[in-house]
Amino acid sequence: MKNILFAFALLLGIAAESFSQDALKISGEVFIVAKGGESIRLGNIAVSAIPIDEFNTAIEPAKNEARSYLAKIVPELAKAKADIERKQTAQKIAFDRTLKDSSGASDAEEIKASKAWEEANAKYIQLLEMAGEATSGKFFFSKFPKPIATTKTNSSGAYILKIPNAGKYAIVACANRSLGETSNESYYWAILVDVGVDQIELSLTNDNLSTSENTDSLLKTSTLKL
Repeated sequence: MKNILFAFALLLGIAAESFSQDALKISGEVFIVAKGGESIRLGNIAVSAIPIDEFNTAIEPAKNEARSYLAKIVPELAKAKADIERKQTAQKIAFDRTLKDSSGASDAEEIKASKAWEEANAKYIQLLEMAGEATSGKFFFSKFPKPIATTKTNSSGAYILKIPNAGKYAIVACANRSLGETSNESYYWAILVDVGVDQIELSLTNDNLSTSENTDSLLKTSTLKL
């Protein structure tokens, strides 16, 4: 009788463990819908889980760092923009002089003014890029703690992520897609999930990117833009 009870208990334990393993899973797909309506499935993309407490501990200082940086760079951008306008005006004046001066004596002045305007414009663009980097998904992802679990999407963009314990997690992923020889797009996700006894279906798409206003997104980079 004892052997029967032991065997029965063992079977229950195996069944419970199997149920737990099946339950603590997140599955879904990672894809982007292009402007033309085509679904681009993203294969070989790492999808990870970070405990929400650890995620929040890392993300809040990162947001404060980004805001502090923007507060410093905004006045510099205003000065750089004003400098562009001044030098553009000077370049136009110098150009008008060359039209009236048939001797060519004003050409050097016009070339100098044009070069000054180009340099001012390049500085302004550089500052804009620096501001963009500070509020990009790439910046925040560099601040994330080590995930508790990670998997990769298959060639169809599908994934199954096994979570060791129930609780709240940030599901994070990033991807890059080439748009040609000289350009590409980057995608970032950080989605809140509450893992319990049921398997969760979570697809990462345009709708819950970090640039979206999705309520489940833990990282809304659009709120930090200039």
